[in-house]
Amino acid sequence: MRYIMINGGLGNQLFQYIFYRFLEEITGDECILCDDEFAASEYHNGYEIERIFGLKAKRLSEIMPPDEWERLLELSHKTKTKTVPEILSEKAPLTVVQEGLLFSEYASSFTNRFNGKIFGAEANSYTPQVGTVEGNVYYFGYWINAFWFYYIRDLILKDLTFPPFTDDFNINMHTRIRHANSVAVHMRRGDFISYGRLIDISYHQISIEEMRCKVKDPTFFVFSDDIQWCRENFLTMGFNINDNIVYVDGNSGLNNYKDMQLMSYCQNMIIVNSSFSYLASLLNQNPNKYIINPTTRDII
Repeated sequence: MRYIMINGGLGNQLFQYIFYRFLEEITGDECILCDDEFAASEYHNGYEIERIFGLKAKRLSEIMPPDEWERLLELSHKTKTKTVPEILSEKAPLTVVQEGLLFSEYASSFTNRFNGKIFGAEANSYTPQVGTVEGNVYYFGYWINAFWFYYIRDLILKDLTFPPFTDDFNINMHTRIRHANSVAVHMRRGDFISYGRLIDISYHQISIEEMRCKVKDPTFFVFSDDIQWCRENFLTMGFNINDNIVYVDGNSGLNNYKDMQLMSYCQNMIIVNSSFSYLASLLNQNPNKYIINPTTRDII
Protein backbone atom coordinates (compact mmCIF):
# COMPACT_ATOMS: atom_id res chain seq x y z
CA MET A 1 0.00 0.00 0.00
CA ARG A 2 1.31 3.43 -0.91
CA TYR A 3 -0.13 6.50 0.80
CA ILE A 4 0.35 9.97 -0.69
CA MET A 5 -0.31 13.03 1.44
CA ILE A 6 -2.47 15.60 -0.33
CA ASN A 7 -3.10 19.16 0.86
CA GLY A 8 -2.91 22.79 -0.15
CA GLY A 9 -4.56 24.67 -2.99
CA LEU A 10 -5.34 23.43 -6.47
CA GLY A 11 -1.79 23.60 -7.83
CA ASN A 12 -0.33 21.58 -4.97
CA GLN A 13 -3.19 19.08 -5.03
CA LEU A 14 -2.73 18.43 -8.73
CA PHE A 15 1.02 17.85 -8.47
CA GLN A 16 0.38 15.40 -5.63
CA TYR A 17 -2.29 13.74 -7.78
CA ILE A 18 0.17 13.47 -10.69
CA PHE A 19 2.68 11.85 -8.33
CA TYR A 20 -0.05 9.45 -7.14
CA ARG A 21 -0.80 8.46 -10.75
CA PHE A 22 2.93 8.07 -11.45
CA LEU A 23 3.28 5.64 -8.54
CA GLU A 24 0.24 3.69 -9.71
CA GLU A 25 1.76 3.31 -13.16
CA ILE A 26 5.30 2.33 -12.21
CA THR A 27 4.55 0.12 -9.20
CA GLY A 28 1.18 -1.46 -9.95
CA ASP A 29 0.50 -1.15 -6.22
CA GLU A 30 -2.64 0.22 -4.62
CA CYS A 31 -2.13 3.93 -4.01
CA ILE A 32 -4.25 6.07 -1.72
CA LEU A 33 -4.49 9.83 -1.27
CA CYS A 34 -4.36 10.80 2.41
CA ASP A 35 -6.95 13.57 2.44
CA ASP A 36 -7.14 14.11 6.20
CA GLU A 37 -6.10 17.77 5.90
CA PHE A 38 -9.35 18.58 4.12
CA ALA A 39 -11.49 16.77 6.67
CA ALA A 40 -9.76 18.51 9.56
CA SER A 41 -10.12 22.12 8.40
CA GLU A 42 -11.49 24.39 5.70
CA TYR A 43 -8.43 24.68 3.51
CA HIS A 44 -8.52 26.97 0.45
CA ASN A 45 -11.40 25.51 -1.57
CA GLY A 46 -11.08 22.06 -0.03
CA TYR A 47 -10.42 18.93 -2.04
CA GLU A 48 -10.98 20.08 -5.63
CA ILE A 49 -9.84 17.28 -7.92
CA GLU A 50 -13.12 15.40 -8.01
CA ARG A 51 -15.28 18.51 -8.14
CA ILE A 52 -13.43 20.03 -11.10
CA PHE A 53 -12.28 17.03 -13.12
CA GLY A 54 -14.69 14.33 -11.98
CA LEU A 55 -11.77 12.08 -11.01
CA LYS A 56 -12.50 9.33 -8.48
CA ALA A 57 -9.09 8.81 -6.91
CA LYS A 58 -8.76 6.41 -3.99
CA ARG A 59 -8.95 8.48 -0.81
CA LEU A 60 -8.24 7.43 2.74
CA SER A 61 -11.45 9.08 3.97
CA GLU A 62 -13.50 6.77 1.75
CA ILE A 63 -11.76 3.44 2.33
CA MET A 64 -11.04 3.62 6.06
CA PRO A 65 -13.85 2.45 8.38
CA PRO A 66 -15.66 5.49 9.83
CA ASP A 67 -14.63 4.83 13.43
CA GLU A 68 -10.97 4.46 12.45
CA TRP A 69 -11.17 7.61 10.33
CA GLU A 70 -12.60 9.63 13.23
CA ARG A 71 -9.87 8.31 15.51
CA LEU A 72 -7.21 9.31 12.97
CA LEU A 73 -8.59 12.86 12.77
CA GLU A 74 -8.86 13.10 16.54
CA LEU A 75 -5.26 12.02 17.19
CA SER A 76 -3.56 13.72 14.24
CA HIS A 77 -5.43 17.03 14.08
CA LYS A 78 -7.37 17.68 17.27
CA THR A 79 -5.08 16.44 20.01
CA LYS A 80 -2.01 16.20 17.74
CA THR A 81 -0.69 13.31 19.78
CA LYS A 82 0.12 11.15 16.76
CA THR A 83 1.01 11.80 13.14
CA VAL A 84 -0.86 10.07 10.34
CA PRO A 85 2.09 7.76 9.52
CA GLU A 86 2.28 6.71 13.16
CA ILE A 87 -1.40 5.78 13.11
CA LEU A 88 -1.13 3.94 9.78
CA SER A 89 1.91 2.01 11.02
CA GLU A 90 -0.08 0.55 13.94
CA LYS A 91 -1.47 -2.19 11.70
CA ALA A 92 1.58 -2.91 9.54
CA PRO A 93 5.18 -1.67 9.24
CA LEU A 94 5.42 1.58 7.29
CA THR A 95 8.22 3.50 5.62
CA VAL A 96 8.12 7.29 5.27
CA VAL A 97 9.56 8.98 2.18
CA GLN A 98 9.99 12.65 3.04
CA GLU A 99 10.62 15.23 0.33
CA GLY A 100 13.37 17.68 1.23
CA LEU A 101 12.98 19.75 4.36
CA LEU A 102 9.28 20.38 3.89
CA PHE A 103 7.14 20.69 7.00
CA SER A 104 10.22 20.51 9.22
CA GLU A 105 8.28 20.89 12.48
CA TYR A 106 5.81 18.17 11.56
CA ALA A 107 8.49 15.98 10.03
CA SER A 108 10.63 16.18 13.16
CA SER A 109 7.97 14.17 14.94
CA PHE A 110 8.81 11.28 12.61
CA THR A 111 12.42 11.37 13.77
CA ASN A 112 11.45 11.65 17.42
CA ARG A 113 8.60 9.14 17.55
CA PHE A 114 8.26 7.20 14.32
CA ASN A 115 9.69 3.70 14.61
CA GLY A 116 9.81 2.88 10.91
CA LYS A 117 12.34 3.75 8.25
CA ILE A 118 12.55 7.32 6.91
CA PHE A 119 14.03 8.10 3.50
CA GLY A 120 14.74 11.57 2.16
CA ALA A 121 14.14 12.81 -1.39
CA GLU A 122 15.38 16.08 -2.84
CA ALA A 123 12.62 18.68 -2.86
CA ASN A 124 10.91 19.48 -6.16
CA SER A 125 13.17 17.08 -8.05
CA TYR A 126 12.50 14.04 -10.20
CA THR A 127 13.53 11.09 -8.06
CA PRO A 128 11.81 8.02 -9.54
CA GLN A 129 13.74 5.74 -7.18
CA VAL A 130 11.20 6.64 -4.48
CA GLY A 131 8.87 4.24 -6.30
CA THR A 132 11.20 1.33 -5.58
CA VAL A 133 10.82 1.56 -1.79
CA GLU A 134 9.20 -1.71 -0.78
CA GLY A 135 6.36 -2.43 1.57
CA ASN A 136 3.83 0.05 2.88
CA VAL A 137 5.02 3.59 2.17
CA TYR A 138 3.80 7.05 3.16
CA TYR A 139 4.93 9.86 0.81
CA PHE A 140 5.30 13.23 2.45
CA GLY A 141 5.79 16.15 0.02
CA TYR A 142 4.51 18.22 -2.89
CA TRP A 143 6.44 16.56 -5.78
CA ILE A 144 6.41 19.67 -7.95
CA ASN A 145 8.41 18.71 -11.02
CA ALA A 146 7.66 18.47 -14.74
CA PHE A 147 9.10 14.98 -15.15
CA TRP A 148 6.45 13.26 -13.02
CA PHE A 149 4.01 14.87 -15.44
CA TYR A 150 5.86 13.99 -18.63
CA TYR A 151 6.46 10.36 -17.71
CA ILE A 152 2.68 9.81 -17.91
CA ARG A 153 1.86 12.89 -20.00
CA ASP A 154 -0.94 11.41 -22.15
CA LEU A 155 -2.62 9.90 -19.11
CA ILE A 156 -2.45 13.16 -17.17
CA LEU A 157 -3.68 15.30 -20.05
CA LYS A 158 -6.69 12.99 -20.30
CA ASP A 159 -7.29 13.11 -16.54
CA LEU A 160 -6.85 16.87 -16.26
CA THR A 161 -9.27 17.86 -18.99
CA PHE A 162 -11.03 21.01 -17.84
CA PRO A 163 -14.81 21.13 -18.24
CA PRO A 164 -15.97 23.42 -21.07
CA PHE A 165 -16.93 26.95 -20.16
CA THR A 166 -20.66 27.57 -19.87
CA ASP A 167 -20.70 31.16 -18.56
CA ASP A 168 -20.54 34.20 -20.82
CA PHE A 169 -17.54 35.77 -19.06
CA ASN A 170 -15.18 32.85 -19.60
CA ILE A 171 -16.51 31.97 -23.05
CA ASN A 172 -15.78 35.55 -24.09
CA MET A 173 -12.37 35.55 -22.40
CA HIS A 174 -11.42 32.29 -24.10
CA THR A 175 -12.39 33.76 -27.48
CA ARG A 176 -10.29 36.87 -26.86
CA ILE A 177 -7.30 34.72 -25.88
CA ARG A 178 -7.64 32.57 -29.04
CA HIS A 179 -7.80 35.57 -31.33
CA ALA A 180 -4.89 37.55 -29.86
CA ASN A 181 -1.15 37.18 -29.50
CA SER A 182 -1.94 36.34 -25.94
CA VAL A 183 0.46 36.56 -23.01
CA ALA A 184 -0.70 35.31 -19.61
CA VAL A 185 0.82 37.35 -16.79
CA HIS A 186 0.46 35.80 -13.35
CA MET A 187 0.82 37.98 -10.25
CA ARG A 188 0.58 35.96 -7.04
CA ARG A 189 0.14 38.04 -3.89
CA GLY A 190 -2.25 37.07 -1.05
CA ASP A 191 -0.65 34.50 1.25
CA PHE A 192 2.68 34.81 -0.58
CA ILE A 193 3.11 38.18 1.15
CA SER A 194 2.79 36.69 4.65
CA TYR A 195 4.90 33.66 3.67
CA GLY A 196 7.70 35.89 2.40
CA ARG A 197 7.48 34.32 -1.06
CA LEU A 198 6.38 37.41 -2.99
CA ILE A 199 8.50 37.67 -6.11
CA ASP A 200 10.40 40.93 -6.66
CA ILE A 201 8.50 43.30 -8.94
CA SER A 202 11.57 43.68 -11.15
CA TYR A 203 10.87 40.17 -12.45
CA HIS A 204 7.58 41.31 -13.99
CA GLN A 205 9.11 44.51 -15.31
CA ILE A 206 11.89 42.65 -17.13
CA SER A 207 9.58 39.85 -18.32
CA ILE A 208 6.96 42.17 -19.76
CA GLU A 209 9.63 44.07 -21.68
CA GLU A 210 11.00 40.76 -22.97
CA MET A 211 7.53 39.75 -24.19
CA ARG A 212 7.18 43.07 -26.03
CA CYS A 213 10.37 42.21 -27.91
CA LYS A 214 9.41 38.57 -28.48
CA VAL A 215 5.71 38.82 -29.36
CA LYS A 216 4.25 41.05 -32.06
CA ASP A 217 1.36 43.19 -30.81
CA PRO A 218 0.90 41.25 -27.58
CA THR A 219 -2.26 41.31 -25.53
CA PHE A 220 -1.44 40.83 -21.86
CA PHE A 221 -4.01 38.85 -19.87
CA VAL A 222 -3.38 39.52 -16.17
CA PHE A 223 -4.30 36.82 -13.64
CA SER A 224 -4.00 37.46 -9.92
CA ASP A 225 -5.45 36.80 -6.49
CA ASP A 226 -5.29 40.60 -6.09
CA ILE A 227 -6.45 41.94 -9.43
CA GLN A 228 -7.31 45.34 -7.96
CA TRP A 229 -3.67 45.82 -6.94
CA CYS A 230 -2.64 44.98 -10.51
CA ARG A 231 -5.03 47.57 -11.93
CA GLU A 232 -3.76 50.25 -9.58
CA ASN A 233 -0.09 49.38 -10.03
CA PHE A 234 0.13 48.45 -13.72
CA LEU A 235 2.97 50.94 -14.28
CA THR A 236 4.91 49.47 -11.35
CA MET A 237 4.44 46.00 -12.88
CA GLY A 238 6.17 47.17 -16.04
CA PHE A 239 3.22 47.93 -18.28
CA ASN A 240 2.82 51.25 -20.07
CA ILE A 241 -0.28 53.15 -21.15
CA ASN A 242 0.03 51.86 -24.72
CA ASP A 243 -0.06 48.19 -23.77
CA ASN A 244 -3.17 46.15 -24.51
CA ILE A 245 -4.03 44.79 -21.05
CA VAL A 246 -6.96 42.59 -20.07
CA TYR A 247 -7.54 42.06 -16.35
CA VAL A 248 -9.15 38.66 -15.79
CA ASP A 249 -11.25 39.39 -12.72
CA GLY A 250 -14.29 37.14 -13.07
CA ASN A 251 -13.06 33.97 -11.38
CA SER A 252 -12.80 33.64 -7.63
CA GLY A 253 -13.74 31.19 -4.89
CA LEU A 254 -14.79 27.84 -6.33
CA ASN A 255 -14.28 29.22 -9.86
CA ASN A 256 -10.62 29.97 -9.23
CA TYR A 257 -9.57 26.96 -11.33
CA LYS A 258 -10.91 28.70 -14.43
CA ASP A 259 -7.97 31.11 -14.23
CA MET A 260 -5.61 28.13 -14.54
CA GLN A 261 -7.68 26.92 -17.48
CA LEU A 262 -7.54 30.28 -19.27
CA MET A 263 -3.83 30.67 -18.57
CA SER A 264 -3.18 27.29 -20.17
CA TYR A 265 -4.87 28.51 -23.38
CA CYS A 266 -2.60 31.55 -23.78
CA GLN A 267 0.08 31.42 -26.47
CA ASN A 268 2.77 32.74 -24.14
CA MET A 269 3.12 33.01 -20.38
CA ILE A 270 4.90 34.92 -17.63
CA ILE A 271 4.59 32.61 -14.64
CA VAL A 272 5.70 33.03 -11.04
CA ASN A 273 7.03 30.85 -8.22
CA SER A 274 3.63 29.22 -7.80
CA SER A 275 2.51 25.65 -8.44
CA PHE A 276 -0.71 27.13 -9.88
CA SER A 277 0.91 28.91 -12.82
CA TYR A 278 3.63 26.28 -13.19
CA LEU A 279 1.02 23.60 -13.76
CA ALA A 280 -0.85 25.89 -16.16
CA SER A 281 2.39 26.13 -18.19
CA LEU A 282 2.68 22.32 -18.32
CA LEU A 283 -0.95 21.95 -19.39
CA ASN A 284 -0.42 24.56 -22.12
CA GLN A 285 -0.51 22.64 -25.41
CA ASN A 286 0.62 25.46 -27.71
CA PRO A 287 3.61 23.91 -29.56
CA ASN A 288 5.24 27.34 -30.00
CA LYS A 289 4.61 28.65 -26.50
CA TYR A 290 7.16 31.02 -25.03
CA ILE A 291 7.24 30.92 -21.25
CA ILE A 292 9.25 33.07 -18.86
CA ASN A 293 9.88 31.25 -15.61
CA PRO A 294 11.58 32.73 -12.50
CA THR A 295 12.42 29.34 -11.01
CA THR A 296 14.75 26.46 -11.92
CA ARG A 297 11.72 24.24 -12.54
CA ASP A 298 11.79 22.64 -15.99
CA ILE A 299 9.19 23.43 -18.63
CA ILE A 300 9.52 20.81 -21.33
